[in-house]
Amino acid sequence: MGPGVRTVINREMPLINELNPLAHITDTIYRVNLMDNFESYWTTILFLLGITFVSFFITLIALRRKQYDHI
Repeated sequence: MGPGVRTVINREMPLINELNPLAHITDTIYRVNLMDNFESYWTTILFLLGITFVSFFITLIALRRKQYDHI
């Protein structure tokens, strides 16, 4: 996503970038590499771990209800 599109999304629908893991990763990489700022590093790591655990449990629940004739 280019900088122009990102600016429009941040201005019109900021919730999308708050929930988008790729936006968090990109912002953190820019902050660490270009600005030498580690403020949001651990917050981003915890956010990504949270999304991972939620996705894992949703997958477990969804697959638990499936019954297969043959494995």
